[in-house]
Amino acid sequence: MRLIHQIQTAIGFSAKVYFDVELSEYIVKFFDGKHHKQDADYFTESLEDAIETARVTIQCMRDDFALID
Repeated sequence: MRLIHQIQTAIGFSAKVYFDVELSEYIVKFFDGKHHKQDADYFTESLEDAIETARVTIQCMRDDFALID
């Protein structure tokens, strides 16, 4: 798997977009600090979809965190 795109926030949330050559699909993995949130992995054949999903999900995680604070 090859890392294609990464989004990080100042509060520790991140999303990484990988491309799996064997499966010909993009995988978005989400992290809360250093912990991989495996149940949240997202799979798609579209790079644009993967990046947009990563961006929107990280925004939601950041917004939810702000509400808790």
